[in-house]
Amino acid sequence: MTITIFYITSCAIALTGLLFVWECGLRPLMLDNFRDKVFVVRDRLYLLAQEQRIDCNSEAYRAVEQFLNGVIRYAHRFSLSSFLLTTRAYREGSLGAEASSSTALLQKIGAVQDVAVRNELNALVTDITYLLPRYIALSSLPFMICTAIYLMLRNSVPAVVKTKQAAVTTFKEEAFLSAKYERLATA
Repeated sequence: MTITIFYITSCAIALTGLLFVWECGLRPLMLDNFRDKVFVVRDRLYLLAQEQRIDCNSEAYRAVEQFLNGVIRYAHRFSLSSFLLTTRAYREGSLGAEASSSTALLQKIGAVQDVAVRNELNALVTDITYLLPRYIALSSLPFMICTAIYLMLRNSVPAVVKTKQAAVTTFKEEAFLSAKYERLATA
């Protein structure tokens, strides 16, 4: 009874410690890292304006800048569940204003006359669309736990399969040998 209470208490303390390290250490670091990457993308947008390849007052520039600033500002609210629900709602077409705002962003970028600048703006938005799901997945504790379990099982399952195959092979060899030498045992 005392050992059971000790194990339960130990597990609770370990899980609390893991959650503390995750919430106060790793997750904020991942958030800062994600925001730094978005700042780099936003700096590329500012560089386009600094080189006077796009006007700072153009609709496309303002739309991309607003999109990037929104990602930076609300990055702490992005989660795996909100991402999955938003993706589902987007596929069902029930988003309404949110879906039309992303369509409007792409339309404003498409309206840019200079093809090189248009491609650069599309590349900026594409970079964020690749960074965002990765950040969301990596900042999700359940996803990280499932990934760790998968990696551990991936490395251990082949060993189990090999051990099972070796046991079957050994059993077949022993059965063959016992059948082969069975006639000698009866004599």
